[in-house]
Amino acid sequence: MHVLALTTLLAAAPDALPEPLTLDALKAAARAHNPALRASSRREAALEAQGDAAGSLPSPELMAQVWRLPLDQPWNFYDSDMVMFTFQQRLPGWGVRGAKQQALKAEADMEGARRDAVALELDREVANTFADYREAWARHAIHSRHLDVLGRVVEVTEARQSSGGRLDDVTQATRDRARLEADVAVEAAGIARARARLNALLGRPPDGALGDPAAGPVETVTASAGELLDAARAARPEPRWAEGQSRRAVASARAAKQEALAPAVTLGLSYFPPVRSAPSHGLGFNVGLELPWLWGGRAAARRGEETMAEAAGEEAADARYRVEVDVTSALAAVREATVRVDALEKKALPAATRAFDTAFASYRSGQGDVVLLLTAENAIVELEVSLVEARGTLEHALAELDWAVGGAAPRSKLVPPETP
Repeated sequence: MHVLALTTLLAAAPDALPEPLTLDALKAAARAHNPALRASSRREAALEAQGDAAGSLPSPELMAQVWRLPLDQPWNFYDSDMVMFTFQQRLPGWGVRGAKQQALKAEADMEGARRDAVALELDREVANTFADYREAWARHAIHSRHLDVLGRVVEVTEARQSSGGRLDDVTQATRDRARLEADVAVEAAGIARARARLNALLGRPPDGALGDPAAGPVETVTASAGELLDAARAARPEPRWAEGQSRRAVASARAAKQEALAPAVTLGLSYFPPVRSAPSHGLGFNVGLELPWLWGGRAAARRGEETMAEAAGEEAADARYRVEVDVTSALAAVREATVRVDALEKKALPAATRAFDTAFASYRSGQGDVVLLLTAENAIVELEVSLVEARGTLEHALAELDWAVGGAAPRSKLVPPETP
């Protein structure tokens, strides 16, 4: 199911998680419960509103003045020298309002990119924790399954001992079974640790119940580096944030330039009601002109903003460069982990399984040696655990690649090993 649809579902039912547990469901639940994402959405909306305000004219002023009221009759406006009501409006320099509005709109875009970066980092953390959860489950299943195998081995050694076999065989088999029981307990603790971490990311109690992880095919990435780089350039939020910063700096520099060159003008219209000294109605007007060329402050501000715009352009180029480094490094890690999984799954593990089957059949018929049998069994356990760890490493590498690309990288199934 698509993450967006799952987000809507989980927002309505925050405790509902599918069985078995999938990565998409966990990502959607984590996003739905993350307060940083909600805060960022509100900041973006606030910046949009501030941009609209910056594009508007400053608030007009209404002023009233009364000159020389008689002290013995301060309410007698008619006997004052002058009563004046003035409506006044400041007009910023040409292009200043538009440039400041564009700067705030670019900042709103930056906030949107920042929110996407937080969401992408959250997906990355969830994916890595889920990989730990799946690995702990798989290791636990391996040790539990081999406990059953060693139980059968102990039964065979006991049967042989009762008919004249060596007591040492029973002792060694029992010892190996006890070691696996300890491993099972350790892996149960690993499952609990990963579960607590996932619950924390979902905003749930640490001991909240989580289902078994969904069993799926082992996947890898077959897309080329060029295809992944193209996808990352379009999707990664960091370059968008840096480009937004560059646009904001350019707009701020343009506003500073206009403020340094084009003076703000203040226009006022006044009305004079009749008083004793001037018994007729009257009008007046005033014009105020800002002088930005004096003192040098506006020119210095302009130079500073233009230098900041140059720096922001360099930071945007660096963000694009970092994306290329992230993608190529993550892709190399995926390819390395894929080779290891493929070798263990197709070559090493089938060979060890055949060796154990041969040793078990030989020992059961009374011809083999228990040391060879237990060695073959331990080899299978070690290889299966190595395969689980290799798959976990691959899942971690895929999580890092998804983060580097800015979304789910296209994947394909690894060819399963041939049945011997």
